[in-house]
Amino acid sequence: MDNDLIFDVGLHHGDDAAYYLSKGFRVVGIEANPQLAERCRQRFAADVSSGRMKVICVGIGETPGEFPFWVHRTHDEWSSFFRNPTWREGEFEQIQVSCVPFRDLLETYGTPFYLKVDIEGADPTVIHALNEAHRPKYVSFEAGPDTVSMLCRLSTLGYDSFKCVNQTVHNAPAESLAYSNEDRRARIARSLRIWKWRATRQLGLDGTAFASLWRSMRRKAASESAGANTAPNREVGWQFAVGSSGPFGEDAPGEWQPLDSVLYNWLHRRFGHFNRGSLVAEAWYDFHARRPD
Repeated sequence: MDNDLIFDVGLHHGDDAAYYLSKGFRVVGIEANPQLAERCRQRFAADVSSGRMKVICVGIGETPGEFPFWVHRTHDEWSSFFRNPTWREGEFEQIQVSCVPFRDLLETYGTPFYLKVDIEGADPTVIHALNEAHRPKYVSFEAGPDTVSMLCRLSTLGYDSFKCVNQTVHNAPAESLAYSNEDRRARIARSLRIWKWRATRQLGLDGTAFASLWRSMRRKAASESAGANTAPNREVGWQFAVGSSGPFGEDAPGEWQPLDSVLYNWLHRRFGHFNRGSLVAEAWYDFHARRPD
């Protein structure tokens, strides 16, 4: 394992890679979208030139070859090897992308200290490619339908500590740590806030002069508050862009938990039992895993 190396699988705009580079790591960025890969080469031109950053424009597949990839024209973060059936014609374009098995990349560039995976439905292909010879110290992936199988795979490889991290509050992590579905008052308060948010939009109240004044007052108060979402994450001193994976390892918010504890939280959310655990329906989550030294 290379203690100064991070794999950023799903490089996107490079916002996470910028954070990793700022912490002194070398980065191998893997991005299937050729346009995004080229933008990242330009963004990190100095780091690419110095050898601290590599941008690899490939997809991850079970076998090597050319495969169809759907690029969403408005939301490039949704682009995937799996076409969303709800997308309408004209919202996306299909291109061919070269794919390689993830294990080939590990053999070529080494085992990283941290492996970040966020590739819109293809995360399991990466996680299941790990083996005893290639086990990063830390791993993260986006939660989804295959979460349980990925957690179990990591557990069989010796990962024994896990976190489930709310991806919407990187710059105010305390907000994701204070909530519990098992606190009835907290559930009721959250339900009222959601109801108010939906009602104001359905009734058109969000466009009134009073609503505009209220939002201005709230923004001013938030900007003056030490815990405002516009402030950098106070733990690591970094402003994380919307959609980024955020802090990792020991800097990720929350306490490390055993497998059964994170499964308790995730399965209650997965099956809609929001009177248990601490996960909410509105957020999206990443799982982090740590193996002992």
